Amino acid sequence: MPLNKLPYPTLDALIKKNIVHDEDLKTLQTIRLLSTVKKRGCLRKEELIAVCYWKSPRAIRLVESNHASLLRRVSKRAWSVGLGLAVNFITSRGIYKD
Repeated sequence: MPLNKLPYPTLDALIKKNIVHDEDLKTLQTIRLLSTVKKRGCLRKEELIAVCYWKSPRAIRLVESNHASLLRRVSKRAWSVGLGLAVNFITSRGIYKD
C-alpha cells in the first residue's frame, strides 16, 4: 500500500507516460550484429563475445576459453528454445567444458 496517492491511475498509464523507445547505442550495435543469427540459428564466437560484453561481461573469460565449434553447438541448441533463453543461458554460464 502506498504512503501517498500514486500519480498514475493505472499501470498502463505509468508505462505510456514513461516508456523509452530509443535504444542505447551499445544495445543497437548488438541488435544489428545479431540480425543474421536468427536465420543461421546459432551464434558465432565473436557474436557471443559481443553479447557477453553487452549483457554480462563477467562471463567473458569463460566464453573466450571455449572452442568455436562448441559455442556454435550449444548456442544452436539454446537458440531452438528462444532468443531470450539462449542469451541468458549462454551468458550466465559462459558455456561449459566438455
